[in-house]
Amino acid sequence: MVLNVNDAFVTSRNFNASAAIESVGLGDWGPQNDLVATQMQFNASQDNLERLENQDCIAAYGQTYLSSHRNLLLVSTSQESNEDAKVYQVEQIDPSRLDAQEECAPDPDITNDPTAWSPFGIKVEYCLSQVVDQRCQLNFSLPLAITVIIFNLVKAVVMLFIIFNITENRIHTIGDAIRSYLVHRDEQTSNCCLLNAEDFRSHGFIQSTKPWKNERRKFSHNASLARWTLSLLFYSMAIGVSIFLLAYGILHTPGHPNASNLLKLPFGSISAETIIHWELPSSDTSGFAANVLIANFPQLILSAAYLNYNGLFTSMLAAYEWSQMAWHQKGLRVSHNPQGAQRSTYFLQLPYRYAIPLLIGSGAMHWLVSQSLFLVTVLRYDILGQPLGDDLEFQLELGSSSQIAETTHYSCGWSPIAVLCVIIGGLVMICTALFVGRRFHLQPGMPLGGTCSAVIAAACFVDDTEIEDGDPLETRALKWGVIRAGAAEGIDQIDPEQGDEQEQTIDIRPVSAVKPSSFAPFSASRSSIFSNSTAYNPVSSSTDIELLLLSDPNQSEHRFGHCAFSSRDPEFPQEGVLYR
Repeated sequence: MVLNVNDAFVTSRNFNASAAIESVGLGDWGPQNDLVATQMQFNASQDNLERLENQDCIAAYGQTYLSSHRNLLLVSTSQESNEDAKVYQVEQIDPSRLDAQEECAPDPDITNDPTAWSPFGIKVEYCLSQVVDQRCQLNFSLPLAITVIIFNLVKAVVMLFIIFNITENRIHTIGDAIRSYLVHRDEQTSNCCLLNAEDFRSHGFIQSTKPWKNERRKFSHNASLARWTLSLLFYSMAIGVSIFLLAYGILHTPGHPNASNLLKLPFGSISAETIIHWELPSSDTSGFAANVLIANFPQLILSAAYLNYNGLFTSMLAAYEWSQMAWHQKGLRVSHNPQGAQRSTYFLQLPYRYAIPLLIGSGAMHWLVSQSLFLVTVLRYDILGQPLGDDLEFQLELGSSSQIAETTHYSCGWSPIAVLCVIIGGLVMICTALFVGRRFHLQPGMPLGGTCSAVIAAACFVDDTEIEDGDPLETRALKWGVIRAGAAEGIDQIDPEQGDEQEQTIDIRPVSAVKPSSFAPFSASRSSIFSNSTAYNPVSSSTDIELLLLSDPNQSEHRFGHCAFSSRDPEFPQEGVLYR
């Protein structure tokens, strides 16, 4: 309530509210208003009200929602000498009404010259404000809490089931896969030691011979195009939507405040300018649930984005770990029951120098999103400080029943500076992935495809003498390399018409010297690849023979080298030599 009074109102010792009101023709205004006026006059006479100069008063009350001030006295100079206490004008504005924003917004002319402030036609000298303690409370939704408990309980049950009921060896890491294939060979991948993941995807399981090439690949090459697309698309969409909403919010904020002023608002702060007014339910359980779901929906999108982002880094770093096995002899990194030289895995599945920054970045993004869009609950109190709704008869004095039906208003608020930080954070996440993927290289040596089970299985066709020698091979320190040396650069020429009975001689020539026309193009189906024919069926896409298909896996065993894991410090492959 705002009362425009004279200075005698402040100092009077025998104040009669009814007489003060009736003397200016305001009529009967109800017992509650009479009580408020009497309390305000008493507190003013006892110096229990805070004095505010005009400029401070306009700033404190020129907003839609009040939390630290309530009723107000606008003190004007008495119009007559020896004038009794008078109330010149009374105004009641419900600041939680959506149509009250223009009424509460300060006039720029007034803020420029507050000394001439005359809201009711009478110049105001100063203000006396009723200061109240700001109220804070914890909102608790029992239905939402029960829903969260149920989902967490289901997740805990599934986790416990996996831990105690799946007793066979689980494959979580590259080391687990290598250990499994060393114990149980996959015969489909024999004689494929240099085939990479792309070869298997393009040609299937083929027994082949291939020259080794000394080439370095970037981290990004091991992650699939779909993985890169999804990871970058999620963050790009989040950035695009954030930019649109930031621009839209600034342009459509009530009162059209300056963008720099909006960006100065603290993180997650509630301001009348940043509370969203939309056509969603805003009261009762439906209003609460609708706004909670909208405020938390971006968290779901961000979780999906991080899931793909984490998978992207897992693929790249798995390829790096795989490539190191051709350069360093170490025990396998396994997820359970390490034995011998085996090592336990990382708790977060990624090296800590990557996993911890990723977790911090993800947590920061989730926090920024929570500060960008959040639930706002506006609790309305009457002029006596009672929650609106406790006294229906008094509320009817404020206006129509449609104006007082909503005692608690639910909506969402947004923070411009937090939205801007989300945009910056999304750009940092994208640039980090691109930098790591394009800046760092894998060590040359092993075929690309550290997360491809066929590539891993092909590298596990070890020398039989090692299996019989001492401790189980999978428990020793291993290194990938040449375990059987092959011929020097070149391929052997066999006359397919004479079959296996011919005297096989080796014609040593560089691979690049062999004409593609000497071989039939690859056109066979998978079934024909494993036919009983003794001829070679190479694949050629250029003047260099990249891949030779060997139809008989037992043919010319001594002419080709073979690469696999070994505990005997194997040699590094040689450029251009054929291995299978």
